[in-house]
Amino acid sequence: MKVPIRFIGFAILILLAQQARADWINLTGSETAPNIVEIYVMDDHVRLVLEVYIGDLEKFVELIPDSWMVDVQNRSPQKS
Repeated sequence: MKVPIRFIGFAILILLAQQARADWINLTGSETAPNIVEIYVMDDHVRLVLEVYIGDLEKFVELIPDSWMVDVQNRSPQKS
């Protein structure tokens, strides 16, 4: 009985795949950080995406002007 080479190759791949394991280790610490910034450097501009913890909003009030806010509901509180 002749066994096709494709079958043997597929069987070897399946046997080797059982030994493969994948782990991902996040080295940025962002999984526990309350505030995160993503910085994208483009050819003609830099894009920042901020994720700010609600308890730290007062630290960021002066950082972003209200005119930059996209949604009116996301406007910063009145500065005192």
